[in-house]
Amino acid sequence: MRTLFHLLRAALAGALILTAALAADDAKTIYDIPAGDAAAALKQFSATSGRETLFAADAVRGVKTAAVKGELTAQEALDLMLADTALTATQDAKTGAFAVRRNALPNGPRAVERVSDRPESKSRVEDGMLVLEQIEVTGSRIRQESVNAAGVNPVITYTRREIDRLGVTTLGDFTRRITQNVPTLGNSLQGAGLTSSSPFATDARTTLNLRGLGNNTTLVLVNGRRVPKTGQGFGTDDYDLGGIPLAAVERIEVLTDGASALYGADAIGGVVNVILRQSYYGAEVNFSYGNTFDSDTAERNVTFAGGARGGRLGVFVSGSWTDANALARRDRPFSASDDKRPLGGSDFRRAGAGGTGRVYRSNGQPLPGLTSSQAGIPANQNGRSLTIASFVPTDGIVSAADLGPVHNAISPYRRRNLSIDLDLKVKDWLTFFASGRYSEAETHTTADSPLIVGLTIPANNPYNPFGIAVQLDRYFYELGPSDVTERTVTPTFTAGARGNIFSGWRYELGASQARTTRSFDQGVSRSFNLSQVVAALSDVTNPLVVLHDSSVAGANTAGRLESFLLPSYYGEKPRTSTLDFKADGKLFQLPAGDVATAFGGERRVEQLEFANPTATVATTTFRDSASRSVNAAFAEVAVPVLGGDWRLPLVDRLELTAAIRTDDYSDFGRSTVPRVGALWRPKPWVLFRATKSEGFKTPTLAQLYQSVSTFNRVFTATPGVNYALDPLRNYEPVLGNVLSTQGGNPNLKPEQSRTENLGLVIEFPWVKGLSLSLDRYDLEFTDRVGSVNPNDIVQFFPERVRRGPPLNDGFPVGKVTEVDFRAVNFARIDTTGYDARITWRVPTSHGEFTLEGAGSKVITYHQQSAPTAAPVNLGPQRPIRAIGSLFWSHRGWEAGVTWRYIDKFMASGRLISSSAEWDLQISREFKGDTTQRSVWSKVKRDLRVSLSVFNVLDAEPPFANTPVGFTATDPRMARYVIAVRKKL
Repeated sequence: MRTLFHLLRAALAGALILTAALAADDAKTIYDIPAGDAAAALKQFSATSGRETLFAADAVRGVKTAAVKGELTAQEALDLMLADTALTATQDAKTGAFAVRRNALPNGPRAVERVSDRPESKSRVEDGMLVLEQIEVTGSRIRQESVNAAGVNPVITYTRREIDRLGVTTLGDFTRRITQNVPTLGNSLQGAGLTSSSPFATDARTTLNLRGLGNNTTLVLVNGRRVPKTGQGFGTDDYDLGGIPLAAVERIEVLTDGASALYGADAIGGVVNVILRQSYYGAEVNFSYGNTFDSDTAERNVTFAGGARGGRLGVFVSGSWTDANALARRDRPFSASDDKRPLGGSDFRRAGAGGTGRVYRSNGQPLPGLTSSQAGIPANQNGRSLTIASFVPTDGIVSAADLGPVHNAISPYRRRNLSIDLDLKVKDWLTFFASGRYSEAETHTTADSPLIVGLTIPANNPYNPFGIAVQLDRYFYELGPSDVTERTVTPTFTAGARGNIFSGWRYELGASQARTTRSFDQGVSRSFNLSQVVAALSDVTNPLVVLHDSSVAGANTAGRLESFLLPSYYGEKPRTSTLDFKADGKLFQLPAGDVATAFGGERRVEQLEFANPTATVATTTFRDSASRSVNAAFAEVAVPVLGGDWRLPLVDRLELTAAIRTDDYSDFGRSTVPRVGALWRPKPWVLFRATKSEGFKTPTLAQLYQSVSTFNRVFTATPGVNYALDPLRNYEPVLGNVLSTQGGNPNLKPEQSRTENLGLVIEFPWVKGLSLSLDRYDLEFTDRVGSVNPNDIVQFFPERVRRGPPLNDGFPVGKVTEVDFRAVNFARIDTTGYDARITWRVPTSHGEFTLEGAGSKVITYHQQSAPTAAPVNLGPQRPIRAIGSLFWSHRGWEAGVTWRYIDKFMASGRLISSSAEWDLQISREFKGDTTQRSVWSKVKRDLRVSLSVFNVLDAEPPFANTPVGFTATDPRMARYVIAVRKKL
C-alpha cells in the first residue's frame, strides 16, 4: 500500500508540473519570422519565444521553413514553421526547451536520413524529459554523447556527408584522403590495384598503413569488430576493406593513437573503425561512372541500400557492384618503358633477358673463344647443335627486356558485395541482432613468361659448347604468358543481443565468424623448381636444353619444361571466430560528474589453412594448417576530477582515464598492456589532452607455421638483386647458387610498442564555427617481425649464415653457402610527428561555407634493422601529407574544391619532387514537391547528381627512379566521376 501511495504521489506531482508547463506554453507571443533558412529561422524563433531551441547545424542544413506571423503560442509557431519539412520538434517538459531533428520515422511523410558531422546520437523522450542516447566512439569502450566531439583520444570522424563531398566511389579512394595513412613506398593506389615497387600492378585490396609502420600495424574494425586478415601466406599480413560498399557506410572513425589496451593486438599505428548504417529507413540506389580523359580506364559502380522497420523488426540491406578497366603502362610517358635514362633515371630493363636471352661468365672474364664475357643466344636454332662459332655473331651483343609496353600500371578488377542487417527489439533490455556479409573481388594481373636468372649450366651438359660452367638469363616464351587471376571471397556472420539494463548500464553479447579464401591462379607458373632444373642439366641420359630460341620447336620433348614449373595455383584460407561481451555504465557520481566504466571479455580462435599442399620444393617440415586461441579481458574507467558543479580557476574540466587489457595466447602466453589519459579544459573553448599506452602485435600464423622449404637462390653482383657483401671476406660480393631457407619460424616473439600523444583542441569563441586541433605523437616500435634482405642477413645475422670450408685464399672463413631467410624479430622504429586539423563553418544568407584542412608531418623516423646495426634516419622518406577543401552549400546545391599535397621526399637515394592535385566537386540535390504528380517531379524527388573532376590540372606525378617511374601519386592523372543517387 505504501508503494502504491508513493507512485500516486509521484504521478500527481508529475501531472502538476506538466500542467504548469503547458499553461506556460499557452502564453502567446507576437511572431514575425519570414520564410527562409531553417537555422536562421530557429534562432529567431528562440529569441522571440524565449525558449531554448537545440538543433544540429547539419540536421537543418538546406531546409527552408515557412513564414510565421501573428500572435501564437511557442508550440503553434513552431508547428507552422516546420510544416511540410522533414523536421520535427520535441519539448522537454521540465525546461520547456525544444529539440529539433530530422524525421527518421519509417511512417513519416518521407523518410530522411540523418546526417551529422559527429557520430549519430539518437535522442528520445522519457517521462517528458529529453534524453540524449550515448554511443561508443572509437578509442573508448565507454559510451559518450555525440556532442562531446573532442575528448581524450585523437579520433577523426568522417561523416557520410564528408565522404559524399569528396566524390569518391570506393573505400580505396577514400583512404588516400587520410593524411596519416602512408602507402608503402612505391604503393601509389590503395585499393586500386597498383604497387609500383613491382613491375606490374597487383591486387585490388584496400589496406591502411597509419604512421607508415606497415599495413599489419593498423587494426581495422567494422562496427567495432575485427575483419579477417589476408595475405598472411604471402607476407603482406593486413586487413582488407575492399569488400565494404560505400553505400553501407554511416561514418568512418580513425584513432591515430595506439589502442592495444582496448582492442588487443595490431592496434599499434592506430585503429580504423567503419560504422555501417543501422538506423536508415527507406531505400536508395547509386550509380557512378568514372574515367580518364585520354584513356579507357573506366570504373563503373552500382550500389543500393534499403532499410525498413515493421513493429519491432528492423532490416537493412546493401550491396554494390564495381568493375574497372586496366591502365596500361604504355598510356603514360613516365611508365611506358623500364628505361628511365631519357627522364634522368636508370635503365631498369632486365639486362640480357630480352630477345632470345644471354649466356655469360659471372667473373667478367671472356667466354672461351669470344672476346666478351657475354653473348646472346643465337636465333633460329633448337640449341642441340651449337658450337662456340655459333656465338661469334652475338659476341658481346645482348638484348634487354623492357616490360613497360606489356604490363599494366593498374590492373582490371571486379568487386561484388552484399550485406544484410537485422534487429529485433523484444524489450528495452533485450534486442537481438544479426548481420551477414559477403564480398568477392577478382583481379587480373599481366605477368611474364617463366623466367630464369643466373642459372648455372654445368660444363658436362652436352649442349653447352663452352666446356666450362656458364650462367644463363632468359625468358621461356614457348611456355606462354603467366597472367595471374587473384580472387578473394569473404563471408562474415555476426549475431548477438544488446540492451539497456539498469541505471543507464548497457551490455552487448555477440558471436561472429569471418572467413576469407584468397587464391592465385597463374595459368602458367612463372617459377621453376631450380633444384630439379639443375639436376636435369646434368642428366647424362637426357640432358635439358636451355640454350635455344623459344620460337623454334624441338629443343626438349613435349611437356618436359612444364614438369619443372612450380604449382600455378596457391592461396590461403584465414578464419576468425569470436565470442565477445562488453558492458558500460556509471559507477557513482562525483561533484564533477559521473565515474563511468566499461569492461568485457573476448574468446577468439584464429585459423589459417595454406591452400598449396602440393608444392614441389624440397620440404623439410610442412604444416598445411595452423590455429591458435586467444582469451582476453579488458577494463576502462573515466574519472571526472573537476568540472560540473566543482570547478576551479582555469579548470573548467579535468578528467582522467585508464584502461588495461590482458590477452592469453595459446602459443605465446599472456600479454598485458595499459593505457592512461588525461583531459584538461581550462576554458570551455580550449582543451588539452594526453595519452600514454603500450601495445603489442603477435606474429601471424603464417610467420610461425608456414611450411619450411629450401631452394637454390642465385646471388648476383647487381645491388638490389639478391645482392650481399660478405664482411668476413673483405666485403666481397656473394655470388652464385646459395641454398636458401624460407617459411615459418616458431621461435618468433611478439612485437612491442609504446606511444605517447599530446594534443590541443581550440574552438575559437571569437570566430564562430572555427576549430583547430594539433596533436604530437611519439612512438617506439621494437622487436619488429619481418624478412631481412640478403645483405643485412650476411652483415648482421651471422647465426643465420652457413659457410663452406676455408679456401686457403687469405680469409679465415669460407664462402657463404646457405642463408636462412625466415622472418625474425629484427627491427626497431622510433618516430615522432604532428597531426593538425582545422574546420571553419560560416553560415550566410547565401549559403554555408565550410573550410577544412588536415596535415601530418613526420619529425623523426629512425629504423634499426638489427641490434648491432646503426639506426637509419628514414624521415626524409616520409613526406608531409596535407589535404584542404572549401565547400559552399545552398538550397540543395553544393560545390567545392579539394587540394591534396605531398611534400618532396627521398626515395632510392633521389629526391622526389612535391606534388599537388586539385579536385573539383559540384552536386545538386532535389527534394521535390510531394504535392506534384508529374513524372519529372517524381524523378527528381530526393535525387542527387554530382560531378567530380580529380586532378583537374592534369598534373603528372613527379618522376621517381623506379621501373614504373612514379610513386605515392595516382598515375591516372586527370579523371572524372559522374554519380547519381536516387532515394526511392
